[in-house]
Formats: sequence, structure tokens, C-alpha cells
Amino acid sequence: MQKIPRIAILKPSDDDLSWISPVFERHEYSLRTVSSADEILALINEESAAFDCIVVPPRSAVGNSLNFLLQVKTRDTLSSVPVLGLLGQKDRALMHSLYGAGADVILLSPLDADMVYEQILALGRQRRAVDELLQRHFEDTGMRQSSINAFNAIREGIVICDHEYALTFINSAGALLLGIKPSHTLEQVQASVRQFIPLMQKHAELHSGRSSDPQERTDISLYSAITNRLDGRAFKAEARVTTLRGSQGQTVGYAIALTDLSGILQLSQLLVQAQRTRSLTLLTGAACMQLLGPGPLHAPLQLIEQALSQQAASASLSDTMTYLLEMLDALILPGVDVKVKARGDWLVALRPSDLFQLMGQLTLLAVENAILGGEIILDVLDPQARSVNFVVTSRSESRVRFVQDDLVSQIIEGSLLHLKQGQQNKVSQAFASAQRIATRYRATVIVERSSELEMRMSVDLPLAALA
Repeated sequence: MQKIPRIAILKPSDDDLSWISPVFERHEYSLRTVSSADEILALINEESAAFDCIVVPPRSAVGNSLNFLLQVKTRDTLSSVPVLGLLGQKDRALMHSLYGAGADVILLSPLDADMVYEQILALGRQRRAVDELLQRHFEDTGMRQSSINAFNAIREGIVICDHEYALTFINSAGALLLGIKPSHTLEQVQASVRQFIPLMQKHAELHSGRSSDPQERTDISLYSAITNRLDGRAFKAEARVTTLRGSQGQTVGYAIALTDLSGILQLSQLLVQAQRTRSLTLLTGAACMQLLGPGPLHAPLQLIEQALSQQAASASLSDTMTYLLEMLDALILPGVDVKVKARGDWLVALRPSDLFQLMGQLTLLAVENAILGGEIILDVLDPQARSVNFVVTSRSESRVRFVQDDLVSQIIEGSLLHLKQGQQNKVSQAFASAQRIATRYRATVIVERSSELEMRMSVDLPLAALA
């Protein structure tokens, strides 16, 4: 059964309508009269069907025919649709202009209805042949739509390149890992993928000279690499490189499977830190049992609070920071460097235990911002009026800042930077504890973030001599 051609024709002028209309009455068409390229696109969406041919008359009732043809050929969806131009007389200038704008065939008046019909069928067959050729090409390279859907369902980032290391496909997870957005150009995406060329070259060199029989070999290499994103961030990735081979065993490309290791490394290190914290807690509890002496141990925390409440309300900043640094050695990971810039010593009007906890909580929050790599600076500014300003600055290294499910970062971003009325429930326990201690002494902890990787916490502490 012969397919009914689906035709879009630009509305002819009244003069041309008289000799064009009869041409399409002899044979059966699915004909749509349109006024613009956008109207053709709208019809394709509304009717869920593409057009087999677009017909352009010499003169249109709704505008210039040549401009219409240029609009059609600059639309991605329409650029491959065959265009049939109709001319009422032999106008060589107009004929050259139509061909130059993208017309595939031009027929001159007087028109033969049978010839027009056969020409439209031929154009349709030609387009379907090209579509089938492209489909076979995608199937040969493993890029059928079902394959693409399957790749996009994989949580690993998949990057596929041809044998010359040019990008041919990247799945959704790969685009997310590399920070690729719809606004990025193809050149930017290709540039991002080029960072994997050394890995593919190293892989190819490693597996060169082996059997080319695809049944006897599977070429896989595993690498660990710092991977750059298009937004300037970076993360540590495991890259698994595989050779793609054709039916004859020839190399047709490479597939790279990317796994974000930064989240896994962070979780592992945080678990180590948590174990250190538990061990330190047991050690501290044992020391408290010894210090508190014999007696009932059903309420040790209450006994400790009673003992601490009897301390005098004055403490040395220098001595407290020394004790704090000794404690942090057991809590902070090796990748985080803690420095003290304060050169002097001041006596502040806080109990030693309160000062120790306040400084400790702020320092631990700074450590959470640095995550696995960075610098923490403890500083005391020169006294002004009746107080001295204690400052904790945290600078994180960018190499581990991008973690897809970065819970620590979310806590810091959500709890310390948005302390508005009614949002106290978002405040982390550490920050809430530090703020409660500061409030006892009519002080407030101030949090500032100068950049995405740097945060600063400060609190004014009353001086004991002036209290």
C-alpha cells in the first residue's frame, strides 16, 4: 500500500493559487497550508507526525518565499525535510536563490500532477533511506536508543570516545560528575573530556600487541585521578578504561567508567575520626571516675557539672589553647593543619571549662568545613575596650569540596549561614552549644563566609581584669 505523502505548503499568493491548487487534487495527500516555519514545528508537535516534504511557491500570501525557506533550513527539526520549489515561469535568478537557500528540487510551470506526485514520493524515499542509514550506523556503534536509555540508568559516569579520543557519548551520571549543563557548548564539553586522553593513551599502550580476538580478551585498566569539573571544582575519581572493538577485532573507541571516590574517602575518614572520638570519650570517662573519687556513678555527668561550676570565672587564653591543641591531635585528621597565630596571653572572665568548650566547638566546626584537607587558624586580636576577640578561620582545599551527598557541607551551609528568626531548628548541635556558652557571658558567635571554601567564626570574650 502506497504511503500518503504528508505535505506542508507555504500559503501561495492568489495569482499562484489558481495554477498550484489543481496539482494537488489529482492524488491523495495529507496537505497542510502553513504561514511560517514555526507553524510547521507546531503541527509536528500537535499531530505527532513529521512531514515528508515542504512545498514552496514562487510568491506567498504571507511573506517572502525565500525567507521562509531560510527559516526552514535553520531549524534543527526541519533542516533534513526535503523541499520542493515551484516556479510559474523560468526565472533563473529566483531558481538559483531557491537552490542556494536549500531547495532540493524545483519544478517549472506548466506542472504535471503525476510528475509532482512521483517527485514527492522520490524525495520521501530518499529521506527514509538516509534515516535508515543513520539508524544502522548507531546500531553498529552500539548507540541505539535502548542502549542510550540503559547507559543513562547507570549510576556510574560513562564517557565513550572514538579511536581518535573524540567524545561520542556521555551518560547523565557522567554529565553530572563533570558539571556539564545544557548551557555549555560542545567545545566546552569536548575540552572537559580531553582530560581523559592521557588515561586512554596509557591504556592503549598497556594493552597493545595482545590478541585481537574479541572473544579472547577484555582490555580493562583501572586508574585513580583528580578529575576537573566545568565549574572549576575537582574530585578524586576511579576511572575504569575499556577498549571497544568492532566485529573484526579492530579498536573503534574507548569507554571510561567514572566513580566519585571523594564521598567514599570522606566517609571512611569520618568513621576513623568517630572511632577516635569514642576512644577519647572512654578515656575521659575513666579519668573522671578517678578524679571524682569513690561513690555512686549513676549520675557522673551531674557530678562533673557540679565540679566545673565551682571553678573561678577567669581563664588564660594561652593555656586553654594549649590544652585544646593537645586534644585536637586525637580528633583531627592528618590532612587538616591547625595553626595558632596569637602571640600574647589574656585573662578572660570565663570559667576555664566554658572557655575550653567554646573554643573547642568552634574549632571542630571549622574542621567540618575543611573536611579532609585544609587549614584552621586560631587567632586572638588585640583587646579593645572591655573584650578580646577570639577568631577561628577555616580554609578548605578544593580537591575534595565536590561531594554529591556532602552531608557535612549541607549542615554547615544550612545551619551556620542562615541564622534567621524561626530557623533555630537548623542550627547544628556544636554551634548551638557554643552559642549557649557565649550567651552566658553576654557574647554572640558571629559566622561569616568570605568564599565557598573559607569561613570565619568570631566571638568577643570579656576580659577578667575589666569584668
